[in-house]
Amino acid sequence: MIFLLGEYVRVAAAKDSLMIGLRGKVVIETMHTITVAVDQRKVTLPKLGTAFELAGGKVVLGDDLEGRVEDRLLGGRKR
Repeated sequence: MIFLLGEYVRVAAAKDSLMIGLRGKVVIETMHTITVAVDQRKVTLPKLGTAFELAGGKVVLGDDLEGRVEDRLLGGRKR
């Protein structure tokens, strides 16, 4: 289980090459996007096609994070 909210991440790979290397704190996560606070602005990134490097060096594929955060936390079980 991966919970990114509040984590510091770096964009390791992305379909949009301008986003590669972007660093910041995850402030919002939706079904299809992750919003990162970078300096004085917020950048919303698609999960699909993006790889995020966590502070410890682990790389997480955004494709694996698609869907609701609640469903991931519950292990895919329906409430």
